[in-house]
Amino acid sequence: MTTFFAGLGSGLDAVEVEEVYEARAREDVAKRIADTDNPFRIEVRFLGGLTEEQKQAFRTAADRWAEVIVGDLEDVELPDGTTVDDVRIDAAGVSIDGPGRVLGRAGPRLVRPAGSTHEFLPITGGMEFDVDDIPTMMAQGLWDIVIMHEMGHVIGMLDFVWSAKGFVANRNTPQWSFTGPTAMAEFGRLQDPCAGVRIADLADLAAAVPGGDGAGVPVPIEDDFGPGTIGSHWRESVFGAEMMTGFVNQGANPLSRVTGGALQDLGYQVDLDACDDYSLPSPTSLAVMGVLTAGRMHEVIGEIGGTGGYVEHPTPEVAPDSVLRR
Repeated sequence: MTTFFAGLGSGLDAVEVEEVYEARAREDVAKRIADTDNPFRIEVRFLGGLTEEQKQAFRTAADRWAEVIVGDLEDVELPDGTTVDDVRIDAAGVSIDGPGRVLGRAGPRLVRPAGSTHEFLPITGGMEFDVDDIPTMMAQGLWDIVIMHEMGHVIGMLDFVWSAKGFVANRNTPQWSFTGPTAMAEFGRLQDPCAGVRIADLADLAAAVPGGDGAGVPVPIEDDFGPGTIGSHWRESVFGAEMMTGFVNQGANPLSRVTGGALQDLGYQVDLDACDDYSLPSPTSLAVMGVLTAGRMHEVIGEIGGTGGYVEHPTPEVAPDSVLRR
């Protein structure tokens, strides 16, 4: 099987679906937080190339994201006559380039129209991984967390959606940051001098963005490490092992309220209490992880196959108004 990103564009073409899994938010939580009887849904369509064990990682990840995102989005009717409620993700194991290098591709493929109620939030997305790299990720115990992380990109945690929403400041500078108010407020709450957080660095970020202050500090975006990492992740040297940094870490990778807050800023209705417990790591713990050492640590996922590697995030298309169901 070859890549379904190549030549598929927005993902509206007909594909052969092997199996469909639907994750949905709890109805009582959706009613309480979003006042809706139609909770948030993620539909995962398996297109082949994955074992049952590998598929389970997608089901688990979709269920987890649907614990955090709870509110309904407007339905979308695709040209093939199918309806998306709320996000559809195609998943597959494919042949890409052999061991290492490009490990996979993940991201939204079609986003909601500008000016719509949930503008630029994803409609369809894709997650494909190289069949020559999947066994190594599984052997290293990384497969589940990679799928959870990459699904975060599919639902909107990446530069294209952040920028379209107007929440990116100081691009390509050390002050590169996300400025959504909920994420900024949650990041501000994490700043505890007793925990050894580098307050001076964070103050520099606040000063660089109008309205930034100690109560709501711009969230540092990764400003280094090239394709697949720069611009679409939280900064590893600040956040350590948080779920949406650009580096997979052994052990826990918590989904923080900063990430939940960013999703709320993007237009989702979110249960912030469903996020994981998280605190900013101290410089000492970052040094133990290798983040602050000369030359920086190698990305764990980049060691797969022994030749380095990364996951690409293709640029999505913006849907026309005609896809929205009236």
